[in-house]
Amino acid sequence: MPIVTVQHLKDLGFSSSNHRALIPLLKELGFPDAEGAPTSRYHDYRNRAQSRRVMADALREAYGDVFVIRAHPSEDDRPLIEGKFKSAHNVTERVAKLMASTFYGLLDLADLDAEPATVARPAEPPPPEIEQPAPRKEPTAPPAARSTSLHYNIQIHLPATKDLEVYREATPAPDYSIEEELAAIDRFAESKDLGRFHLVGYSGGGFISLAYSGTRPDRILSLGLFEPARIPGRLTADEQAFFAEIEGKLEGLHGDQFMATFVREQVRPGAVLAPPPSGPPSPEMQKRPAGIAALIKAFDAYRFDRDQLLAAPFPVFYGYGDLSHEEQALKAGVLARLFMDFRVNRYAGVHHFVPPEQIYTPQHVSALLALWHGAERSAAQASLQ
Repeated sequence: MPIVTVQHLKDLGFSSSNHRALIPLLKELGFPDAEGAPTSRYHDYRNRAQSRRVMADALREAYGDVFVIRAHPSEDDRPLIEGKFKSAHNVTERVAKLMASTFYGLLDLADLDAEPATVARPAEPPPPEIEQPAPRKEPTAPPAARSTSLHYNIQIHLPATKDLEVYREATPAPDYSIEEELAAIDRFAESKDLGRFHLVGYSGGGFISLAYSGTRPDRILSLGLFEPARIPGRLTADEQAFFAEIEGKLEGLHGDQFMATFVREQVRPGAVLAPPPSGPPSPEMQKRPAGIAALIKAFDAYRFDRDQLLAAPFPVFYGYGDLSHEEQALKAGVLARLFMDFRVNRYAGVHHFVPPEQIYTPQHVSALLALWHGAERSAAQASLQ
């Protein structure tokens, strides 16, 4: 068995992008290691005299939560197992059925009465830094909650990210557009050889992430949002009223006055805002007023049909703080009517401008990990149908 890669799947005839989900599924079963190299379990499985016993060991390890319910699952247990998948991975009923179908398909290849063997699995890698936008291993989770072993995620954070087109220069180009940002994500993904990936967007990056997901749904495994600045497409009357008001207050302002008004209008009355740091603003912060103004202009100019989101095949998580302006809850309601699989969480004591560590708390990170687990498991099930 050669190293399991996307190219290897293509060489075997599995050329669809959906087939890529086979790789994390095989890794979860322990046949290749984290790098895609064959394990001792794979070599044991090739021995027909013990292949069914080996598959049983792999299933007990990968689907430990199922075997807690039934040591010997039968077809009569299918509704129970579907319910377990639906609740444990927070997926739709249809996806839970697909997950169960994959499990039962693998179960047909296993002998649960065979005496288990002790098979060493490769050690899990240390937990990564969540913030880095690069291919990485996923933090280890308990067996009952763990899904696949490999994550690719791109995080787009505006305005904090430093490598976005709008902040490339001190003053954005007069013809700056959202299409530039979408092309930048494409280039980044292609430079990392990513087919499908998890996308996380904050603030202006939330708008761009929504636009990217709507125009390139086949590249998205899941979408995580925290207080997107706006939703692409035609605004509802309530959205239009809010944005018209804030744009009117920002008109003609520059520098510190622009930023002070921009910040104040995005939080609830009485929310405590950190004082600006002493001394002159950093070079990056000096770019913010012009960059934000360019983003607002680009938001207005970008043409997008919100109905593109209705058929999105990926799950979406939306987080917002209870100290942010109520329009964040309004946007959550708009998106909930568009996405088929949409989850919302409101975080106490948080607003749009708190430090990142107050946004991406352990609770928030756990919610994102659950989103990624379910999305990868669902993709693996769907690829086998």
